[in-house]
Amino acid sequence: MIAKLIMELPEDVTQVRTARRVGTCLLESASVVPQDVEDVELVIGEICTNVVRHARSEQGSYRLTLELHPDRLIVVVEDRGAGFDPSQLLFAPATLRPDGVEGGNRFGGLGLPLARALTDRLIFRETDPTGTTVYAEKVFRHAADKTGAKEALV
Repeated sequence: MIAKLIMELPEDVTQVRTARRVGTCLLESASVVPQDVEDVELVIGEICTNVVRHARSEQGSYRLTLELHPDRLIVVVEDRGAGFDPSQLLFAPATLRPDGVEGGNRFGGLGLPLARALTDRLIFRETDPTGTTVYAEKVFRHAADKTGAKEALV
């Protein structure tokens, strides 16, 4: 492992941008290709936004852990909210509206399927005694220098 950052963040939508930016800076400093940086930024944003919108923990905060490895980033988001059944969100019909009626335009509910599509691994676990832990892993590519070789991580 190259670096590990642990942040305790308030369940406040204004802090989601902070979480996304920290992940972006970490990957940019490791010379990760821009597309992979953008993917990770979206994943962090979607997972943290779900906590802010749905967890409603008594503490009013959640933990974000970013582990940078030479070839991948691991994102762990832990909350102490009520928890949920991820299978209900990941496999909902594309035309299901928030009120449960099929048809029409869909509002929200695409964040976790998007996170799933952009990561190499996405796992949900119950947090003891309450809440949810989301583990996301993204294997990334490094930007090549002019000779085509990978830039060294320092």
